[in-house]
Amino acid sequence: MNGLKLIAIFKLARSFMACGLGCIFLYLSFQTGMPNTNSPIIISTGTEELLIMHILRFINLEPKEAFFQISLVFFILSATRLIEAIGLWFDKNWASYLAIASGLIYATLATYSLNQKFSWVTVLVLILSLLISAYLTFRLIKKRHGAKQ
Repeated sequence: MNGLKLIAIFKLARSFMACGLGCIFLYLSFQTGMPNTNSPIIISTGTEELLIMHILRFINLEPKEAFFQISLVFFILSATRLIEAIGLWFDKNWASYLAIASGLIYATLATYSLNQKFSWVTVLVLILSLLISAYLTFRLIKKRHGAKQ
């Protein structure tokens, strides 16, 4: 199987996971008996956990509003990953650039998270993000030099 197709399948799976988490948070935003802000809800999903952790640090909303905002972030992540997956499947350069950018953003968040608290899941996410970004960068450079000759 082609490396890009494997990455596309990985991105598609993460897109469905982000969409599912978006649905969960949207459902929680419509619940009447909400937990107070002192009882955090922790969902460990790799990079999504990092993103939510950083979002919760910067927003100071009621739990219902925060859950609704978080669900919107997950839906945007899901759509972005779906677009990346489709573009990578068809070997589009723009999708590679988008995947490299998102991989480096997540690598930055993972590095920051590792400075705060060590986790093997975070280390795995960091290594995977860097490997995917490096592979896609190598492919783009190789493709560009092949087009010049």
